[in-house]
Amino acid sequence: MKKTTICIVMALLCPIFYGVAQQPQAKAKLKIGDKIPESVWNLNMATFNQNLDGQHITLSTYKGKLIILDFWATWCGGCIQSFPKMDSIQTMFGDKIRLLLINSIETKDNDEKIRTVVNRMEKTMGSRFHLPIIIGDSVLTRLFQVNSLPHCIWIDKNGYIIGITDSKQITRETIRSILKNENFQIQNKKERKF
Repeated sequence: MKKTTICIVMALLCPIFYGVAQQPQAKAKLKIGDKIPESVWNLNMATFNQNLDGQHITLSTYKGKLIILDFWATWCGGCIQSFPKMDSIQTMFGDKIRLLLINSIETKDNDEKIRTVVNRMEKTMGSRFHLPIIIGDSVLTRLFQVNSLPHCIWIDKNGYIIGITDSKQITRETIRSILKNENFQIQNKKERKF
């Protein structure tokens, strides 16, 4: 009788354990060496800039390229200081790479603050700012464990995370080495815990 009772209890609990086991995958954190899940490739993201203002894009548009996601905020001086360099690098490498600026909802930035930064940047550069800016992000910020800014995620042409750095690591030499498939080691960021 005891054996029958245990079997009945286990049969009743199996669906519960199965359901709980599936939950963490939705909350998984991505790290170096992980492959980007299809759900992230297809995430619909709102953009802000003169070229794409108000449109939505997905990362899947850039599959097969080196992708760098640069998380930033209007109050992050180091982030903004690197924008002209990154705009220049994007222009230099064209369709081989895609630099995307990601502004999280947690920054509390609004369209006016972002527009002010972009206008100031264009005035300083003396030309139009071309990098797509993703606004109102909450998903990527959690998935990539963004705790400090600047925070850059490097995704190779095969969809694997190959680096987590600050914006200083985004250089012509580094990108050239990665595109040539050289065994180049990106100097990864040491995260501070708050």
